[in-house]
Amino acid sequence: MAGIDKDGKIAGVKLMDNNETQGIGSKTGEDSYTSQYKGKDSTLDGVTAISGATVSSKAFETAVGNIFQGPPWGWCRR
Repeated sequence: MAGIDKDGKIAGVKLMDNNETQGIGSKTGEDSYTSQYKGKDSTLDGVTAISGATVSSKAFETAVGNIFQGPPWGWCRR
């Protein structure tokens, strides 16, 4: 789960559920990894992968980056 603030920056991210290898890929759900996304824009500059869990880290980064694309049905506006 991820949110974008009114300035187009990431307000926060959270890994809701995963089947990653415990102690390796599961680290993508830890605050030490997810906190680096807060305040980033769509470029995600400065996000670093977890050593030993590069594939999981990159998959998480891709998923977070996708939030800037918006939902497939378009943005809902009130």
